[in-house]
Amino acid sequence: GKLEFSEKIFLFLFNDFYESVILENNIYFSPLFKFELPPSAKSTKFGKIELGLINEFDYKIIKEHHVGKFGNTPGYLYRVNSTIRLRLDANEKNPDSVAQNLFDKFLYTCHLFDTGNVSYGTIFKNYYYFDPNKPAIISQKTPVLLNPTFNVYSVTKFKKFFVRFDEIDFNDFQLEFLLVAIKKFSSSITKTEPVDKIIDLFITLEALFSSPGETSFKIAFR
Repeated sequence: GKLEFSEKIFLFLFNDFYESVILENNIYFSPLFKFELPPSAKSTKFGKIELGLINEFDYKIIKEHHVGKFGNTPGYLYRVNSTIRLRLDANEKNPDSVAQNLFDKFLYTCHLFDTGNVSYGTIFKNYYYFDPNKPAIISQKTPVLLNPTFNVYSVTKFKKFFVRFDEIDFNDFQLEFLLVAIKKFSSSITKTEPVDKIIDLFITLEALFSSPGETSFKIAFR
């Protein structure tokens, strides 16, 4: 068939090529499962993170990663609506760890903001341009497909909540307990086994209201 030039596609690919190859910046993205942006939503910045509706190139990469080029597309991939994307400067120290932490922070925000079992999947890095010095995948995850879906009815309200959450300095030792509670609460949402959920929630309560080990100790004797 006849090939047609698409300015939108060209600009998308050129922008990632310029960022990754010319500027040597690092580009990360991951699918969001059980997460729904409204169809009218455009790409939205959450600090360094960019949230947007999935495009055909990201979808192709995600699909081939899960089932190969010729495998049948599983139903859960058809329902992927959005991706989370991040660009880090070439001089960023430990960029893979920074990316992972920022993706996790976004996930914590979702779980605190509203109901929904949103999770991110495999994190792809500089995946459009195969460079032997840059790994294509930094974190491989199995999708968590528990109901309900996290629906962003108001991007503006969600963004304001994220900004306020992002301002919290969890490096302050006085807030370490709060970060532990948030991490375990978030972890409980993405667990599939009821016992694992209960354990995470007990640790959450312990971090908020008890001395370390106190709640777990009491539970062990009940």
